Amino acid sequence: MMNLILRAEWRRFVRQHTHVWVSGVFAALLCVSALWSGLAARELRLLNAQEMATWEQARTQARTQAREAAAKTGAAAPGATPRQ
Repeated sequence: MMNLILRAEWRRFVRQHTHVWVSGVFAALLCVSALWSGLAARELRLLNAQEMATWEQARTQARTQAREAAAKTGAAAPGATPRQ
């Protein structure tokens, strides 16, 4: 019984051109929104990667400067273990 009602409603829906057009526009809008979101996510990931690279470079530079300063004074470098 429910199957018959669903078939009848589907036929009624498809026969109305306005319903089909509205559904098509809605589907197109959904696809465009998904593409736009994907591009925005790609840009965000690239910016994150650039920021992480900058921080890593600054950290490496600070570590190198600390080791050089420790070597000049003869003290152990900050964070150094006995093996280093």
